[in-house]
Amino acid sequence: MQLAWERDVYETLSLIEFNCLVQLAITGHMKKAQLAMGLSKDDAVKIMQKLHDLFLIRVEDRDFPMLPELERALISIGVKRRVGPVFGSPKAPDAYRILKQKYMFVFPEIPLCPFIEKGAVEHLFSEPWHERYFLTCRADFVVCDFEGYPEFAVEYNGGQQTDRDELNRRILNEVGLPLRVMGRQDLQEANDN
Repeated sequence: MQLAWERDVYETLSLIEFNCLVQLAITGHMKKAQLAMGLSKDDAVKIMQKLHDLFLIRVEDRDFPMLPELERALISIGVKRRVGPVFGSPKAPDAYRILKQKYMFVFPEIPLCPFIEKGAVEHLFSEPWHERYFLTCRADFVVCDFEGYPEFAVEYNGGQQTDRDELNRRILNEVGLPLRVMGRQDLQEANDN
């Protein structure tokens, strides 16, 4: 758990997973966190399991102990915010600042379906969840030209890749929209310059 905290494992979490971790720190109880987040029981269990697998919490009966310093930091985040951030991960604001130094029109957490026609990519939907996911999937950042047309998408890669990330890549590739990946090293290099 200490190693997971020191290595910023929490950066790999989606916004909803991160907010659930904050609610767990505040409430200390799965059911209360689930209600605060408006999650189904199945979704809450999946998130709790992921947090446990990443060594951010321990699952002991109905309590979810975590490192005291992580708990204090997360409670502080939860108390300060009444609304969630527009960024999908805790390090995404750093990636946004780097992109804004180079490009004028950078938009965070942009849904793909408003500017990609479903008919152009629906042949990629081979699993039952693919179509539903397309209607809600987002790019971490989209860089646009002066008229608002996307030039390329940017993915902030804070950790492991998922089937959903792969589907995003395939959708963007199908419509000819380049995908650039930023990671921790890019943030470090920008901070060093």
